[in-house]
Amino acid sequence: MPRLPLATLLLSAFLVACDGDNDNNAEFAAEIRRTEFGIPHITAEDWKGLGYGHGYAYAQDNYCVLMRLIAESSGRSAELMGETSGRLQADFLQRFINGEKEDFKTQVVDQLPQFAIDVAEGYTAGMNRYLRETGVENLPEGDQGCRNEPWVFEYDAIDYWMFLRKVALRGSSDQGIFRRALLSVDGPNAGAVAATNAAEKLSVSEGIVRASKQIRNMEIGSNGLALGRDATQDGSGMLLGNPHQPWFGDGAWYQSQLTIPGEYDVAGASLHGTPIIGIGFNKDLAWTHTVSFANRFSLYELKLNPDNPLQYDYDGQWRDIEQQTITVQALQDDGTLEPRSYTFYTSHYGPVLNLKNEEAALDGWPMFNGSILAFRDANLDTGPRLIQQWVTKAQATNLDGYIDALGMIGNPVFHDLAADRHGDAFYGEISAIPFVTQEQIDTCVEGTVGTLLAELTTNVILSLDGSNPFCEWGNDPNAPEGSNLYSAGQLPQLRTTDYVGNSNNGYWLSDANNPLEGFPTIMGPIGYEGNQQFLRTRIGHLMVEDRKNAVDGLD
Repeated sequence: MPRLPLATLLLSAFLVACDGDNDNNAEFAAEIRRTEFGIPHITAEDWKGLGYGHGYAYAQDNYCVLMRLIAESSGRSAELMGETSGRLQADFLQRFINGEKEDFKTQVVDQLPQFAIDVAEGYTAGMNRYLRETGVENLPEGDQGCRNEPWVFEYDAIDYWMFLRKVALRGSSDQGIFRRALLSVDGPNAGAVAATNAAEKLSVSEGIVRASKQIRNMEIGSNGLALGRDATQDGSGMLLGNPHQPWFGDGAWYQSQLTIPGEYDVAGASLHGTPIIGIGFNKDLAWTHTVSFANRFSLYELKLNPDNPLQYDYDGQWRDIEQQTITVQALQDDGTLEPRSYTFYTSHYGPVLNLKNEEAALDGWPMFNGSILAFRDANLDTGPRLIQQWVTKAQATNLDGYIDALGMIGNPVFHDLAADRHGDAFYGEISAIPFVTQEQIDTCVEGTVGTLLAELTTNVILSLDGSNPFCEWGNDPNAPEGSNLYSAGQLPQLRTTDYVGNSNNGYWLSDANNPLEGFPTIMGPIGYEGNQQFLRTRIGHLMVEDRKNAVDGLD
């Protein structure tokens, strides 16, 4: 294979910066070389340097994309962009999820392995150096630009970790339907719908059906194939990654190669603003992802005390609903700041939500049936684990190491497909899925609201009985401590020397000749076991079989 010519740009960056954890000085150093097409190849001696070079190169190409996301994920968009231009409601939610910065640092960031802390610190320093050298007045203009914008600032590594946490919440709390629902709660005695026709309206709710389609957006999709030695001519593994992401903006890919000699050497693509390779390859294996529609959350129906609407039944006892008021600053047209507040109501499961924006029959505190709904998110702590998992699996020399890394459950929302040079191929639905068994689903999805939500959304939205302790997420001792998620060993996966593929359906027919069966619906409600698969899924399997049998007309 011919080598791509490199237009060399040496970033002689020996910056001296104050290390936030102690009073020592730390150096950031990296070399950046770009191909003739502008793809950066970054080499450093340590993780701080690698993050530094990556952050600087990314900033040269896309500074404003990440800067906007930092302002939003830190919960300061209304303060920096203005009450009209910012995202005030999202600010409330981010502040509620993350808490105060110092608490977030102690409870989340300080618990991470040092290399993850270092690469994020370096990435932050690289972005900030680019801003200092360029100046806000010289930044890009236009829809994706931020020249002279008041929301451009030198952020810190804690702000950056808040962004990384938010990345993992795109499949749960930060989805539009649930963000709206969490920010539409008006408190007790608000908006109740008459019980006489609410259940009938809910049973034919087009709004809930539309909402479930937003969660399982069929307009976009990805395809992946991993081929083992029995499906390739030379007996080595082969991988096809066909991710369908937008060309521009925060959902797009950023291509690079990242190297720490002897420790990490990976090429591929990162989601905008993330400091590691998301889809890519090293010298021994390659991997890709497709979006999974496994459940990442549970709703819980709380049966309220008729004499006190701030209490709910749990195992025959009344539990109190707590209140937490979040206040943010909002920039006004005259340049002054004014406080804005929103009150979250929380149960031991999580915050209360109101789905009235999707279906008016579900409005009210209480709803027509005397209950309210609470929300529990499986991905609250997945984002910080994401960096550790992706780095570790990219260091693997074969599928054994790759599969071991998946046990960290740092994957918020993806199917995994991989192949190695030894001719082994792998598929896994090893991601953040609540530990809810099929017996729990069959028992705990009950009553008018729970039953109809499950039916209308084909189990994409599950509402469990919040009064029954049996309906709590279980505890898997091999999952991350305190997560109440399934561990890797209990999730669908298949290792083969033939092939596996996925096109956004559930795990069932990842190998059409060897179905994965016997798993609860929560692990794959779209195209569940024995159900119709997407056309893309069927075409993919047929293409592979035709190629293997040499009947596709190709040489």
